[in-house]
Amino acid sequence: MKIVFRTALLLTLAGTLAAAQTAAPSDVQNEAQRPATTQAVQKSALGAAADQSVLADNQTNITFEEILAHPDNVALNYNFARQQVRQGDIKGAAATLQRILMVEPDIPRVRLFYAVVLYRLDDLAESEQELQKLRALNITPDVQKELDAYLNAIAKRQKRDHLSGQLGLGWEFDDNRNATPASGQFLFGGTPINASTPRTSDTSALFLAGVQELHRFSGNNEAFATFDYYRAEQTQFKSLNLQAYSVTAGDTIRTPWLWTLKPAVLYDHVLLAQSTFLRNRGLALRAERNLSRSTLFFAEVRDVFNDYVAVPTFLSAHGLSGVQVDFVAGAERALSPRQKVSLSLDYGVKHAFDNVFAYNREGIDFSHTLLFSRGLFLLSSLSLHFDQYSHLDAVISGNHRSDQTGRLSFTAGLPLALIHPKLKDLLATFTYEYYQAISTINNYAFTNNKIAALLTYRWDAAF
Repeated sequence: MKIVFRTALLLTLAGTLAAAQTAAPSDVQNEAQRPATTQAVQKSALGAAADQSVLADNQTNITFEEILAHPDNVALNYNFARQQVRQGDIKGAAATLQRILMVEPDIPRVRLFYAVVLYRLDDLAESEQELQKLRALNITPDVQKELDAYLNAIAKRQKRDHLSGQLGLGWEFDDNRNATPASGQFLFGGTPINASTPRTSDTSALFLAGVQELHRFSGNNEAFATFDYYRAEQTQFKSLNLQAYSVTAGDTIRTPWLWTLKPAVLYDHVLLAQSTFLRNRGLALRAERNLSRSTLFFAEVRDVFNDYVAVPTFLSAHGLSGVQVDFVAGAERALSPRQKVSLSLDYGVKHAFDNVFAYNREGIDFSHTLLFSRGLFLLSSLSLHFDQYSHLDAVISGNHRSDQTGRLSFTAGLPLALIHPKLKDLLATFTYEYYQAISTINNYAFTNNKIAALLTYRWDAAF
C-alpha cells in the first residue's frame, strides 16, 4: 500500500514539476536576462553598421618606399592615405593628405577626404574649415551632397543635446522553448521521473524599442539616459511571453589621469505572461582607459537587487530575490579598422532569500566584430559560465548543484542602404545562437538552438 501511495505521489508531483517546467524554464535567471542580451546584440549591430560607413574600400597595397620614391605623385599619395585609414593610422593619413594639399590645393576629392579624416579625429573646427574651402572649388553634385552631409553631421556633433533611438521588429525560433532536460527526466527527491512534456519548439514575434539622450556639459563630462523596451510573444507557450522595460541614467567623466569613469543607476522591470516577474534596482561603475591607439582596457562593477515576484506559473520565484554583485575586467583591441575583438573575465556572487538559489559565478566572454565591404558585417560571441551552488535543494536531489553553461552566437548584418540609398536608416540582422547547460542535476541540463531575424529602424537628432 505504501509503495502504491508513494508512486501516486511521485506521479502527481512529476506532473506539477513538468507544468512548472513548461511555465518557466529551469534556468529562470537566464530567461529574465534574455531581453538585455537581445538588446545588447542589436546595439552592437547598430555600432558595427555605423563603423562600416566610414571605411575606405580601396584595397591598394602601397609601401612607404614607393611614397619616398614618388613624393609628387598625387594619385599614389591619395591611395596611400586611404590605405592608412584602412590600417587605422588616421593621424598618418591626415599628414599624407595635408602634404598633397600643399602641392595641389584645388583637388576636390583630396580636400574632401582630408575633411573626413579630420572629422574622424574629432577635430570638428578644422574639418568644417576644410569643407568651407571646398565650397569655393568646382565640385560635382555628388561631392556637394557629401559635403553638405558632413557639414550637417558637424553641426549635430557641436550641439549639446543628442537624441537617438531605434525600433525593431522580428521573429525568433527556439527548438527547446520549454527547456526540457537533455536526459528527458526530472529529479524529485533524488528519484528520476520521466518528463510529461517532451522537448518542444516554438516561435515568437519580437519587438524592440530604445531611446538614448546625451547632454554634453562645458567640462569633460556628459550625462546620458537610455530607455529600452523588449517584447516576445510566443506562438504556443503563452506562459512564457516576455516584456521588459529598462532604464539607465548616468554620467561619463573624463579624468586628467586618462581614465574615463561611467557611474550609472539601473532599473529593469520584467513581465512573464503579462504579470510582474522581476524588478532590478542597482548601481554600476565602469572605468575605461586607452592603453594604446588600438587597445582599450575596461573594468566594471554592478550591484543590483533582484526582486522576483511569484506568478501563477512559478510560485517559488520570490525565493530567487536577493543582491547580485558582478565584477568584469577585460580589453578590446582593434586588429584593423575591419576587425575588433573583446575578451573579459567575470566573477559574480548571487544571494537569494531561498539559499538553494544562491551561487558564485566565474566566467569568460569573447566577442569578435568583422566588417566586410559593401556594408556587410558579422558579430560572433562565446560566453562560458561556471556556477557553484553551496546549498543543497533536498526536494530535488541530495547532490550539490554545479552548472556549466555556454552560449555561442553569430549575427550577420546588412544595412539596407546597400539595396537603395533611401533605406539608409534600416538594418537587417540574422542571428543564430546555441546554448548548452551542463549540470550535476538533470533538471538544469538542457540545450537549445535559436534563430532570429530583425529589421531595425534608427534615427537621431541634435538640438
